[in-house]
Amino acid sequence: MELDKDTIGQPAAVAAAIERDAAPTLWHAFRSFYLRNHLLVGFCASSVVALAWPLPGRVLYAPAVAGVHVLPFVAVALVFFISGLTLKTDELRTAFTRRAAAGTLFGLVSILGITPLLGFGLRLLPLQPVELVVGLVVVAVVPTSLGVGIALAAMGKGNVGLAIFLTVASNILGIALVPLWLSGMLNTPGSPIHSSSSSSTNGSAAAGQLQSSIHINVADMFVKLLLSNLAPTLLGKLLRERSAAVRSWVGRSGTLLAVLSSSCLSLISWLSLSSARDPVVRTEFGAMLLVLAISGLQHAAYLAFNAGCVWLLRLQPPEAVSTVLLASMKAPPVAFTVITYMTPDPVLQGLLAVPSIAGGLLSVFIDQPLANYYAAQVTQWQEDHLPPADMTAEVSSSSDADSKSGRGTSV
Repeated sequence: MELDKDTIGQPAAVAAAIERDAAPTLWHAFRSFYLRNHLLVGFCASSVVALAWPLPGRVLYAPAVAGVHVLPFVAVALVFFISGLTLKTDELRTAFTRRAAAGTLFGLVSILGITPLLGFGLRLLPLQPVELVVGLVVVAVVPTSLGVGIALAAMGKGNVGLAIFLTVASNILGIALVPLWLSGMLNTPGSPIHSSSSSSTNGSAAAGQLQSSIHINVADMFVKLLLSNLAPTLLGKLLRERSAAVRSWVGRSGTLLAVLSSSCLSLISWLSLSSARDPVVRTEFGAMLLVLAISGLQHAAYLAFNAGCVWLLRLQPPEAVSTVLLASMKAPPVAFTVITYMTPDPVLQGLLAVPSIAGGLLSVFIDQPLANYYAAQVTQWQEDHLPPADMTAEVSSSSDADSKSGRGTSV
């Protein structure tokens, strides 16, 4: 700060000069924090607003076509459209190298075939209201996260191409597999929506009412997921491949697109919680704490299992980082989408979405410091095992991926 001789001795002028100089610093600090944590900030803000003043969210959530709420559908489609816009074919090639093959194969099997098995245990939890149990099952069966997993893999100096491939492949294959998993877990005896022992508490629907309100139609859900997930992804990818102007703009707008994508997820969270605000508030505080604890333990169990398998497979550290992180995360946008296709009741949708919100927040809280730890380990491994030229190339590749993804926690 610089003061001229006319301001010396004038407290008001000095204070104004200090405020003028401090403002940019505070703004840049806030901006930097937000860009690093926009998913966390968006989730927390949307939850507070939805619980404090639910009316606007309920009004915007209401419009529906053929039983599908319009605004959440558009928000989810935009998330996948952005995913297609930012998808670079060249980056996928590293997932098919000999060094990454084991991580690619195991990652897909873990995401789509092993981690969903936990849903069979989660559905037996004696948690009330039972919608929370169903929501935990939904989280277990969906594929890996869209943007946050790639960003964290880059932060942890993992193989970014492998992370991108696991994200794209699991979400495409999940369109067919998620409805089958849900049908096997929720349309069978012993599921929370079929259990005759469930009772109505805290405004939750009784078991019989819940069974009549939630429908797992595999074919119908598959078609809707094609429309909301796959079609926008392909459209975004097609625009990227056909237009040099689009590619150039996307290359310059990585941070903007990451923030826009996570903002769509926060919008869905706000709409869902606004609709379910009353039953959520009436639910016992202990039940909500249990959901948070179970979501954290679920993610920790995935991390421990995948880390153990990666150790047994003897993957190189960059491939190990991407495989562990991507195979342990779940996609809140896909969970929200599936929930909207399970029931047209906005109150039920909001309750079912609570575990998705909790899981999304906790996974980012847990994995950000874990990625920093992995980055240090990979750097040490590179210094010990790679020639200087190869190490420089790997670091440059990771830095490019950071800049293009915005390095932020997208969805």
